[in-house]
Amino acid sequence: DGTGIGWSLLPIYGTEGESFGAFVSSWKALASDDEAMAGAELDRLWRVPGHGLSRIRSKLNSDPRLGKAVRKHVKDLVQGNDAERAAAEKALGDLGADALPSLGEALSTDLNEEARARIERFIEAEKPPNPVARGDTLRRLRLVRLMEWLGTREASEVLLQLASGHEHALEVPEAKRVLEEARTKKERSPRPAPVSIDART
Repeated sequence: DGTGIGWSLLPIYGTEGESFGAFVSSWKALASDDEAMAGAELDRLWRVPGHGLSRIRSKLNSDPRLGKAVRKHVKDLVQGNDAERAAAEKALGDLGADALPSLGEALSTDLNEEARARIERFIEAEKPPNPVARGDTLRRLRLVRLMEWLGTREASEVLLQLASGHEHALEVPEAKRVLEEARTKKERSPRPAPVSIDART
């Protein structure tokens, strides 16, 4: 009867008129270097019913292509000639904080002393207060801000997903901070006084 197909084409934000193309544009805007564009998109998502949370959660898995590219650059640092090592280091610099999770994983592998030292220097340079967030990292940091604004149970689930990433990912401590602040605020909120049976009747 076409029900399955209908569900697969439902608007991604839970409102009429939103399309898959709209989500692609939204996802791209959240990673933009244009602060005004990204800010406008955050404000739009905050106002849209559903806030696109189900689609956001499904998209938060790291891009496998990025990890593959970082692993290639790490391989060039280990096995490449001088030109290849220099090119790999420049490529990692261009990726900025986006490369941190994959580089953190690379440190647990068998690296030569020079490659390990280069990666450690890169990770140290990209840590706060000197990180340069770009692309997916910038998007994830902005999503932490959006979830903080929303303050709903569904937003907390997205924050938990963001907080469970690699320790070197910049959004992880931010997501943990927001979750901890929400937990502390909840604990400090006064509990309603118990209502007696007589008062209820």
